[in-house]
Amino acid sequence: MRKWFQQMKATGVFAKAANVLALAMVLYTANTTCVWAHHQPEVPEDVRKFRKF
Repeated sequence: MRKWFQQMKATGVFAKAANVLALAMVLYTANTTCVWAHHQPEVPEDVRKFRKF
């Protein structure tokens, strides 16, 4: 198990998985609104390109 973990660490699998999860979170948050009606923070321009509407 330790050998497998070190091999995965060396190939960067965990970093790639973290990047995919971060992109998925950006896609989710770009298309939702804040649950608090009085607090909707400004969305950066980089995130606005991921909107579906």
